[in-house]
Amino acid sequence: MKVLFVCSQGLMRSPTAAELYAKWHETRFIGIYNHYLYNKDENVAWADIIVCMEDKHAEPIKKRTDKQVIVLGTTGLYPFFCYF
Repeated sequence: MKVLFVCSQGLMRSPTAAELYAKWHETRFIGIYNHYLYNKDENVAWADIIVCMEDKHAEPIKKRTDKQVIVLGTTGLYPFFCYF
């Protein structure tokens, strides 16, 4: 399974989540507010599942694809660890 992790800048939350899941799945990460999403739609096309850290990250992605988008609801640096 190909999992795309999304956070604001692609600096902390999504890279950490991608690294954790890389043992079990093929992963990538992007920051929603940098060029990766808006200039490279192949990240969204590549993914089987898209995991966003916050609702505000999921909204623009849901407009671009019908793929499953999961929102973890994490707003701090690393609180998503409690979900795993």
